[in-house]
Amino acid sequence: MAKRFAQTQNMQHLEESIVLTQKTIASMPQNHTEFADHSHSLGSQFRKRFLHIGELSDIEEAVVLMTRSVYLTPRDALILPGRLHDLALALGNKHSYTGQVTDVQAAVATARRAVEATSQDEEGLPRSLDNLSIQLGFRYERIADIKDLEDSLGAIRQSIKLTPQGDRLLGQRYHSLALSLSDKYDSGTDMDALEESAHTAREAIKATPQNLPGAEKGDRLASLASQLGARYLRKGAIEDLEEAINIARDSIKVTPEGNPTLTAKFITLSVHLRNRYTRIGSMKDLEEAINATRKAIAATPVEHKQRSDLLINLSIRLGLKYARTKETVDFDESISVAEQAIEGMADDHPSRAIALEVLGIRLRNRYLRTRNLDDLSESIRMNKEATEATTEPSRRAGLFFNLAVKLRSKYLHTKAMEDLEQATCACRPAIEGTPNDDPIIARRLHVLGNQLRTQYSLTKVAADLEDAVQCLRTALHHNAAPISIRMKAEIAELASDAAAIALLAGKGTLSAIRLLETGRGVLASSLQDLRVDISELEKKHPDLAQSFVTLRDQLDAPLSPGGADVEATETSSESDQRHKAVNRMPILLGEICSCAGFEDFFLPPSEAELRAAGSIYKDDSRPQRLMMPPDPKLYLPANVPWTEPAWYRTGNSVYLNASHRKLRNNIRKYVDEHILPYALEWEEKGEVPRSAALSYCKSGIPFEDVPEEFRPHHVPDLAEIPQGELDAFHFLISTDEMSRVEGGVSIALGGASTIGLPPVLYYGTQEQKSRWFPGLFSGSVNFCLGITEPGGGSDVANIQTTAEKSSDGKFYIVNGAKKWITGAPWATHMTTAVRTGGQGAKGITVLEIPLNSPGVSVSKISNSGQNAGGSSFVDLENVKVPIENRIGPENEGFGIIMKNFNRERYALAVGCNRKSRTCLAMSFSYAMERKTFGKKLIENQVIRRKLAEVAHRVEAHWAWLEQIAFQVNSSSEGWQTPSIASQIALAKIQGGQMLELACREAQQIFGGAGYQKGGRGATVEQISRDLRMLVVGGGSEEILTDLALRQEIAAFSRQVKL
Repeated sequence: MAKRFAQTQNMQHLEESIVLTQKTIASMPQNHTEFADHSHSLGSQFRKRFLHIGELSDIEEAVVLMTRSVYLTPRDALILPGRLHDLALALGNKHSYTGQVTDVQAAVATARRAVEATSQDEEGLPRSLDNLSIQLGFRYERIADIKDLEDSLGAIRQSIKLTPQGDRLLGQRYHSLALSLSDKYDSGTDMDALEESAHTAREAIKATPQNLPGAEKGDRLASLASQLGARYLRKGAIEDLEEAINIARDSIKVTPEGNPTLTAKFITLSVHLRNRYTRIGSMKDLEEAINATRKAIAATPVEHKQRSDLLINLSIRLGLKYARTKETVDFDESISVAEQAIEGMADDHPSRAIALEVLGIRLRNRYLRTRNLDDLSESIRMNKEATEATTEPSRRAGLFFNLAVKLRSKYLHTKAMEDLEQATCACRPAIEGTPNDDPIIARRLHVLGNQLRTQYSLTKVAADLEDAVQCLRTALHHNAAPISIRMKAEIAELASDAAAIALLAGKGTLSAIRLLETGRGVLASSLQDLRVDISELEKKHPDLAQSFVTLRDQLDAPLSPGGADVEATETSSESDQRHKAVNRMPILLGEICSCAGFEDFFLPPSEAELRAAGSIYKDDSRPQRLMMPPDPKLYLPANVPWTEPAWYRTGNSVYLNASHRKLRNNIRKYVDEHILPYALEWEEKGEVPRSAALSYCKSGIPFEDVPEEFRPHHVPDLAEIPQGELDAFHFLISTDEMSRVEGGVSIALGGASTIGLPPVLYYGTQEQKSRWFPGLFSGSVNFCLGITEPGGGSDVANIQTTAEKSSDGKFYIVNGAKKWITGAPWATHMTTAVRTGGQGAKGITVLEIPLNSPGVSVSKISNSGQNAGGSSFVDLENVKVPIENRIGPENEGFGIIMKNFNRERYALAVGCNRKSRTCLAMSFSYAMERKTFGKKLIENQVIRRKLAEVAHRVEAHWAWLEQIAFQVNSSSEGWQTPSIASQIALAKIQGGQMLELACREAQQIFGGAGYQKGGRGATVEQISRDLRMLVVGGGSEEILTDLALRQEIAAFSRQVKL
């Protein structure tokens, strides 16, 4: 009967099979040899019935029967992996219904047992890997651990590799891979993952057998529809959306009535129809979307965990309909449905926060209609509960902002100071949780600034007014929309008010000047708007003026307010308009600039104009004629001497070619746009945002030495230069460009891997490289270097950390401690020097220690500089490190470590040169402007002497660095060349001494400004705290001096003997 059911899908045959198997089991004792077989068979039949009719009791009975069968099956039985596989599937099915974490945890554990119990050469291994991938995917959806997602992708890729072309299961495996890739895209908006997901979904459909049951065909069609829909939302191509809708409809057509998967397919269709509605505004699409959602709800049992999610979707769509029709019945049903969703949810339901948010929005909207304070109070209560239940940073920030807006509305209604204070408190975490490059931050800062201004008007607390000035200024800096001169002038005057109050409060002139300069900077920035004053253009070329306004508004309009509001009005239609505007605007500007009298239209103001605007008068009660402050992170005139090496200015060099110049331009553009504007802020916070580090890893700039075979296909070559063409001068240039960034930030972005990676690169096995290197580019792998110990640093031969082999010979047991380990908090692996033999250099071995291993403890050390670099103490207590993690032969690690120092020390020497240039250029620029005793600082001979002393050292040192790079290129051993070690050591010493002098003289020229955090001398002040790491790191001056001389003496002695 079971076989007949498999052929006919006739439920009567399945029912008869269940009854017969139950009678068979009832007639035999539990110790019967076939009892386990029949229990497993009956469990499989209950699972099949669950998959057809969706009864929870069926899958619960299946789990019980299959568990009993596994328990009764001998551990060495060939059928055990298959039974574990089926049990894991049943547990996964149960979790899909109940949503219980315990079910999915049991499913993952059982699936792993199935894989472990399956021989590597068995045909059943791909099936076990499939199942493990599926269960890991379920657990990822439940607890959002990214490791589960990566493991799921790894398992299904391995399964596909083991599956021959033409195999009937290949399509199912492609389908699973597509779903996992989709999850990866959702976790971090990785466009490559989305494109691969769509491609893989098409491959799944191509590989689908003609006789496959309709529900499974429908699943694969629905998967492709989802990927196309996601790509539409990212790229805005209407063709993707149209195809997604058609395929979603096909997926429903081929799925039998009553099949539990129909629910998801109706929702997929509903989402795509809703998106097309927001694009073209057809009510027919919205009505069909609502109807599809109602069908999904009707097909879902009342107690199913997904029902509440479906009700929320229906509430959102009814809200859209109300916004269009203004029919009260739609609005009321929207509220009623949202209330039903929340009533049916457990407190820990994953979507509870969204449901509370939606209902809170509905109630606030009703308050705006009726002015019933109870609705607003209930909306605030739900918003608070939703915020507490949300952990994802961007959504949480949006919820805090929505809460602040509602509390301000309540304050306007009640005039209660408590409501205004709560609104201000809610606004702060909303801003803290918003990335600096997110356009919505401008609106949030503006709201906070106005709330603080209102609060000051009531409390007269000067700190509120000062905070308001800072918030509004920062909002202007971030805002992409045009802002009126009147508004900027208003903020400038607010800054003057705050300055006057600061003086009256006895805070001192520096505090008042800082506030007043804020206002001057705001007014100066308004000159950009004066450049695009279109009044003259409207008179002479009205058509061009109208086109410019239209495109500007499409490009510059801020995102719709509301943050996490699920009904934000930023639609796909708006996104499509902006995409077209981006392409059209440069053409239009060219047309305008070609008109007589409009040659400078839209050009930025000159520095002279900015400075003239920065000097404005106020009345006699306020300080006068204070110049606006240049931004310390961005301001440095391009023509300042010694800012760059000579070849940057002249283009002439005997060493360099076009690829070197291309590399420099590529890295500089990335650093200027994505790193420098935020570097001081990140350094102050002590960490770099995860998104910035991931973006950097994927940019192609770091890890340029990793061979092509280990680089993911989506990671570009460095500046599109073939890897075979990269040489030591490319390394010199890339290191120099990245050294423009604060040292701690550079390390946090991935810099620690540049010293932890080379031992694996040069001495690791192919297996080790394939295991670790690809993860560098996704951020899942990050190296640091563990050499220095509490009892010693540069004396590598005296390492005390021990590593002894375990009794089975499979592991090293590591004990000891490492200190001042750069980048350890963000590293996944530490390239570690350990002692495996006797005393001295011959007993050293290099191990790659996973920092998530039991027994590893990482504690960040508080240093005076390089705060974001994460210098740490790493404690190692009985840490088990697999033998496979040894780099190179045992007891031969000393040579590996010492040769690795060449490149590390060279990079430090380059960093010293760049930091010295920065100090020199900034102090020169300052001396050209700063006046004391009636004349500019540069007019004093003693100041010119200081600058000249640093300048000749910087240029000579750069020439030495180029000479070393040439020697590296000329040697077949490259950076491993023994003869260059002494040259690099001496260059590093000279670089450190030069940087100490450059920073000292810069601070002398800057005076107090060079000691102040923030302001004109902020970068010099930061270098003064960072330089000690460059001077001491990689080997102190005393150690390197002796090393260089000993190596030269040894080389000379060898020559004499010859």
